Amino acid sequence: MDYTNYDYQSLVDALTAKMADTEGWGEGYQSTTGQLLIQLFADSTDALMYMLERRSQEAFISTALLETSIFAHASELGYRPRRTICNTGTLTVSVSTPAVADIVIPKYSKITYNKGEFDFVTTEQAVIKAGSTSVDVPVKEGELVRRQYSASESSIARTGDIVIGSYFDIDQYSIEVDDSGIKYYDVEETSDSRFNFGSLSYAGSNDRVYDVKYSIEGMRLVFGDNTFGKKPTGVVTVRYVQTKGMTLPITSTVGDFSFEADVLYDTENIVPKREYEYTITNITPIRGFLTYESVDEIARMAPEFTRANSRAVTASDYEFWGIRSGIGGITDVNAYGEQESGSLIYNMNNVNMTYITNDEIPLNVEQEVAFREFMDRYKSVTTHIVLEEARKIEAVLDVKFRKE
Repeated sequence: MDYTNYDYQSLVDALTAKMADTEGWGEGYQSTTGQLLIQLFADSTDALMYMLERRSQEAFISTALLETSIFAHASELGYRPRRTICNTGTLTVSVSTPAVADIVIPKYSKITYNKGEFDFVTTEQAVIKAGSTSVDVPVKEGELVRRQYSASESSIARTGDIVIGSYFDIDQYSIEVDDSGIKYYDVEETSDSRFNFGSLSYAGSNDRVYDVKYSIEGMRLVFGDNTFGKKPTGVVTVRYVQTKGMTLPITSTVGDFSFEADVLYDTENIVPKREYEYTITNITPIRGFLTYESVDEIARMAPEFTRANSRAVTASDYEFWGIRSGIGGITDVNAYGEQESGSLIYNMNNVNMTYITNDEIPLNVEQEVAFREFMDRYKSVTTHIVLEEARKIEAVLDVKFRKE
């Protein structure tokens, strides 16, 4: 008898036929006690087999339906689900008269748009040099969040990590960590190749690195144990940018941007300080928003992450990492070698990557730089990426209808 069959009527029929020849059982009329027991057994078997198969289904990321199961499987594979990617762009800050001394615009300076409709933070320090009247500064939508933890009294001392409960709205590329002012690096670091280990298990005892893991409790920043990575000892500060809900781009260059203060000051140590009136204009579209990764995307991308094995060798690898970056709102990538480009002359080390973004606006210069730095983690040293926006073909739907 097939006990894996959880079709109720089939189980009843099979049991009735099997018991029909049993002495003292009778023919199993619908109203008999024996038939009642058969139906009870079939119903219980049906329910148990259904629940067993549902639980078995959760054991594999390709068939799991529960968010908790998918996150657990992704974590087992070492995959980091993508958080929100905030809109970014470049602003020009101009003063009305040439600066007598340097005017410093600190990193994480707050800039508001359209009387507080959206907030931005500067992502680098910018300086209007003495004698100059303007400077370009990159910005990211959202607000700066700053958290501090004592390495001797917080969860760092007990479990070696920090848990941040709500993390979906934290910008993917904004987390910064330091231990009493000494910077710690993500193990997937881009700007400093010395710390691009990929995992804590490859870090040395003095390497100031952390890893990012996701669990039901939240986002975990995992530090070393003084064998694989250095454990913090002072006051750990975590900074990140959290989106405030700006999903649409700013494509025009006519906007009302302003700092929190009405005027800027230079660095000359005089009293009263010298004031400068200013204007702020975006010189690039402010765009690139991409919402956090859905469980369906995680289930699809986590096995691809394992297959790619933290390197870009095949065209599929380049496509995976290109989509994975999400920079500038990239949602799809096609990668191919220069021998497939139709050119008669090629150097055999170019990889063409065409992309499309969610708002169909091409990447700006800063986003292209960020994309190349991201790909540098995984590609061959000699490979040169030829990056270009995909050609778009207008499609028109021809609809014929008749009004009755």
